[in-house]
Amino acid sequence: TGDGRSIGVLTGELLALLAGDDLPALAETPETISAREQAYMAREAGADAQWWAKRLASLPASAFDDWETDFPRSLRTAGSHHYATSLTSAEAAALTALARRHSASLHAVLLALLAHVVHRRTGRQDFLIGTTATVPESAAEAAVVHYGVNMLPLRFASVGSGGFEALLRHARDELNDALTHARYPFARIYQDLRAARIGANHPGRYPVFDIAITENPAPPPPSTGTHFDQIAPFARQAQGGDGIRYERMPNPPGQDMVLTYQRLGDGGLLLDWQMNAALYHADIGAFWMEGLADAARWLAAHPAADAELPSPSPAERATLAGWSEGAAAPRPSGTFADLFEAMVDRPGQAERPAVLTETGDVSYGALDRQANALAHRLIAAGVRPGQVVAVLTGRSARLPAAMLAVWKAGAVYLPLMASLPEERLAFMAEDAGATVLLALDGIAPPAAIRLPVMVDAIAAGGPDHRPCISGSAQDHAYILY
Repeated sequence: TGDGRSIGVLTGELLALLAGDDLPALAETPETISAREQAYMAREAGADAQWWAKRLASLPASAFDDWETDFPRSLRTAGSHHYATSLTSAEAAALTALARRHSASLHAVLLALLAHVVHRRTGRQDFLIGTTATVPESAAEAAVVHYGVNMLPLRFASVGSGGFEALLRHARDELNDALTHARYPFARIYQDLRAARIGANHPGRYPVFDIAITENPAPPPPSTGTHFDQIAPFARQAQGGDGIRYERMPNPPGQDMVLTYQRLGDGGLLLDWQMNAALYHADIGAFWMEGLADAARWLAAHPAADAELPSPSPAERATLAGWSEGAAAPRPSGTFADLFEAMVDRPGQAERPAVLTETGDVSYGALDRQANALAHRLIAAGVRPGQVVAVLTGRSARLPAAMLAVWKAGAVYLPLMASLPEERLAFMAEDAGATVLLALDGIAPPAAIRLPVMVDAIAAGGPDHRPCISGSAQDHAYILY
């Protein structure tokens, strides 16, 4: 078996053969590599095992908690949401220069950015992010097709309590320390952790961490006129712009969320983001990708690492401003009841839930019919357009139908909260000029309110078509005290 790095080895050898070159003899073989690993496990692995155990034991139990997901975690597969965008060569150079100023790698900068976004999107301060590590220790070993990649869990604690400089230092130091002990297999790290922290891991969840970052190494320059393009056509479309490309892929990612980056031939940087479609909606994946891209671009434009990344980001601020200060919309004609009925008549809307309760839900169509039936009872009781109907209620699932019924009858809605003192309720009903009292959910009307009383109930056999009561947008809708 091999890893992603082995693909580069195979393609390089294939290109050499196509060019008529002879392949050099291998100084290492899978057998010698395996023997060296067995010797490591027998003689040296104990120290690394103790280091990893101590490292992970320092985290609170909450760092291993499952994340909030849009769908319950299960064994089903639904592919992945795949997003790609690219940073310009100038932006990539600025991030690389930032890394050098702090004796860090670009991988550490992107790791810190990912941790920042995890905190922003989830609110969690203590968590783990996984990263890949290439295990081969020599060029001769790297030239052999074999599995030479290990997964390393990196600790993040108290994220959000300091600026980005502190987060970058932590990511740099955590990464350097982990790479020093990278030979200890991840499967053993997980086994040791599970023995120390007794508890079942969901079979549909990747062990130890749910979010990972990895680099897709750029292929070396071709020595012949033929070369393989290792960037997928979908990702290639993300080059040269700040937009985000999306596609749905049939296979799920290795973890719930995976950030992959790759240096491009023009000096830019490709950011590739995948989220498990069995757990998350596509718009949530886009929300994470936008956060990563916005944070990377802002940091490239403001390379002082001690600067605090803005929250919300400039792009998020622009979105919020657009929502709060959108273009003026014309005032709709007709009453609220007219607008509600027009919405119910849209294709598919009548079957959608309008009111959700502990015992079930009421569709828009059913709510419309309930309001129509109650409006006919109000009209039959003598309610005329412009008159005030007092509605006595607490927290009631019948209130939406009651309000609509009052408006469908052309009347004015006066809410009376049953928890208010009786004298206050009587004053409000008299002062507003109410002509009838509609009591919901069997609430007993106060004796001080001297009005005809209607008890709300879903009557069987009565008319439930829409009343023919005309109104305008200038009609009074409600009276509030």
